[in-house]
Amino acid sequence: MRATLKDVAQLAGVSSATVSYVLNGKRTISEDTRRRVNYKHYTDREWGMAQNYHITLDSGLIGIEKCVDIILDLVQDKTDG
Repeated sequence: MRATLKDVAQLAGVSSATVSYVLNGKRTISEDTRRRVNYKHYTDREWGMAQNYHITLDSGLIGIEKCVDIILDLVQDKTDG
């Protein structure tokens, strides 16, 4: 079942009007709000919840270079696969 504007708004923590603005490109909406709304709309999952992602890396803890290395290794494994 596809989520309604109300469902997306509730999970994203914004109004139904904001969801409509994001999906229709009618107003300037913050990047974070746009991401939350679009993620919920297209995946029916909550933005920012680690269990919704295939991988979660803390670049503050391990550094950008190490994150890039890990991602490249995963992509290589998937393409060699």
